[in-house]
Amino acid sequence: MSQNSILLEKSLHFSVRIVKLHRLLHRHEDDLSAELLKHAAAIGSAVSCADCALSRRVLAESLNEALRETAQTEYWLRLLTLTDDVDVRTGASLLSDCTELRRLLTAAASAAN
Repeated sequence: MSQNSILLEKSLHFSVRIVKLHRLLHRHEDDLSAELLKHAAAIGSAVSCADCALSRRVLAESLNEALRETAQTEYWLRLLTLTDDVDVRTGASLLSDCTELRRLLTAAASAAN
Protein backbone atom coordinates (compact mmCIF):
# COMPACT_ATOMS: atom_id res chain seq x y z
CA MET A 1 0.00 0.00 0.00
CA SER A 2 2.85 2.40 0.69
CA GLN A 3 4.13 1.83 -2.85
CA ASN A 4 0.69 2.87 -4.16
CA SER A 5 0.89 6.03 -2.04
CA ILE A 6 4.28 6.83 -3.54
CA LEU A 7 2.91 6.18 -7.02
CA LEU A 8 -0.13 8.36 -6.37
CA GLU A 9 1.98 11.23 -5.07
CA LYS A 10 4.62 11.03 -7.81
CA SER A 11 2.10 10.65 -10.62
CA LEU A 12 0.10 13.62 -9.33
CA HIS A 13 3.23 15.76 -9.01
CA PHE A 14 4.27 14.75 -12.53
CA SER A 15 0.83 15.63 -13.91
CA VAL A 16 0.99 19.05 -12.27
CA ARG A 17 4.33 19.72 -13.97
CA ILE A 18 2.90 18.62 -17.32
CA VAL A 19 -0.19 20.83 -16.92
CA LYS A 20 2.06 23.82 -16.26
CA LEU A 21 4.19 22.98 -19.29
CA HIS A 22 1.06 22.56 -21.42
CA ARG A 23 -0.13 26.01 -20.40
CA LEU A 24 3.18 27.48 -21.58
CA LEU A 25 3.23 25.49 -24.81
CA HIS A 26 -0.44 26.04 -25.58
CA ARG A 27 0.40 29.50 -26.87
CA HIS A 28 2.42 28.21 -29.81
CA GLU A 29 2.16 24.41 -29.98
CA ASP A 30 -1.33 23.18 -29.25
CA ASP A 31 -1.54 19.75 -30.91
CA LEU A 32 1.65 18.18 -29.56
CA SER A 33 1.26 19.60 -26.07
CA ALA A 34 -2.34 18.38 -25.99
CA GLU A 35 -1.14 14.82 -26.71
CA LEU A 36 1.46 15.13 -23.96
CA LEU A 37 -1.14 16.40 -21.51
CA LYS A 38 -3.61 13.64 -22.40
CA HIS A 39 -1.15 10.79 -21.86
CA ALA A 40 0.63 12.26 -18.84
CA ALA A 41 -2.64 12.91 -17.02
CA ALA A 42 -3.80 9.39 -17.85
CA ILE A 43 -0.86 7.99 -15.87
CA GLY A 44 -2.19 9.49 -12.65
CA SER A 45 -5.73 8.53 -13.52
CA ALA A 46 -4.78 4.88 -14.03
CA VAL A 47 -2.74 4.86 -10.81
CA SER A 48 -5.78 6.26 -8.95
CA CYS A 49 -7.92 3.48 -10.38
CA ALA A 50 -5.32 0.92 -9.31
CA ASP A 51 -5.35 2.33 -5.80
CA CYS A 52 -9.02 1.48 -5.36
CA ALA A 53 -9.03 -1.76 -7.36
CA LEU A 54 -11.24 -4.44 -5.84
CA SER A 55 -9.44 -7.36 -7.46
CA ARG A 56 -5.90 -8.30 -8.40
CA ARG A 57 -6.96 -8.46 -12.07
CA VAL A 58 -8.28 -4.87 -12.05
CA LEU A 59 -5.17 -3.75 -10.19
CA ALA A 60 -2.90 -5.33 -12.81
CA GLU A 61 -4.95 -3.89 -15.69
CA SER A 62 -4.81 -0.39 -14.22
CA LEU A 63 -1.08 -0.55 -13.60
CA ASN A 64 -0.47 -1.90 -17.11
CA GLU A 65 -2.56 0.97 -18.52
CA ALA A 66 -0.44 3.43 -16.54
CA LEU A 67 2.68 1.82 -18.02
CA ARG A 68 1.33 2.21 -21.56
CA GLU A 69 0.54 5.86 -20.88
CA THR A 70 4.04 6.35 -19.49
CA ALA A 71 5.52 5.07 -22.76
CA GLN A 72 3.32 7.47 -24.74
CA THR A 73 4.28 10.35 -22.46
CA GLU A 74 7.98 9.61 -22.90
CA TYR A 75 7.50 9.69 -26.66
CA TRP A 76 5.77 13.09 -26.65
CA LEU A 77 8.33 14.54 -24.24
CA ARG A 78 11.17 13.39 -26.48
CA LEU A 79 9.47 14.76 -29.58
CA LEU A 80 8.77 18.15 -28.00
CA THR A 81 12.34 18.35 -26.76
CA LEU A 82 13.88 17.35 -30.10
CA THR A 83 11.75 19.91 -31.94
CA ASP A 84 12.89 22.61 -29.48
CA ASP A 85 9.35 23.24 -28.23
CA VAL A 86 10.60 22.24 -24.78
CA ASP A 87 14.06 23.31 -23.66
CA VAL A 88 16.55 20.51 -23.10
CA ARG A 89 16.82 21.04 -19.33
CA THR A 90 13.05 20.91 -18.77
CA GLY A 91 12.66 17.98 -21.13
CA ALA A 92 15.43 16.02 -19.39
CA SER A 93 13.93 16.71 -15.97
CA LEU A 94 10.46 15.61 -17.05
CA LEU A 95 11.86 12.52 -18.79
CA SER A 96 13.72 11.65 -15.61
CA ASP A 97 10.49 11.89 -13.61
CA CYS A 98 8.65 9.84 -16.22
CA THR A 99 11.37 7.18 -16.17
CA GLU A 100 11.12 6.98 -12.39
CA LEU A 101 7.35 6.52 -12.66
CA ARG A 102 7.88 3.78 -15.26
CA ARG A 103 10.33 2.00 -12.94
CA LEU A 104 7.89 2.15 -10.01
CA LEU A 105 4.98 1.07 -12.19
CA THR A 106 6.95 -1.83 -13.62
CA ALA A 107 7.71 -3.09 -10.13
CA ALA A 108 4.12 -2.65 -8.98
CA ALA A 109 2.71 -4.32 -12.11
CA SER A 110 5.10 -7.26 -11.73
CA ALA A 111 4.00 -7.70 -8.13
CA ALA A 112 0.32 -7.51 -9.14
CA ASN A 113 0.74 -10.13 -11.87
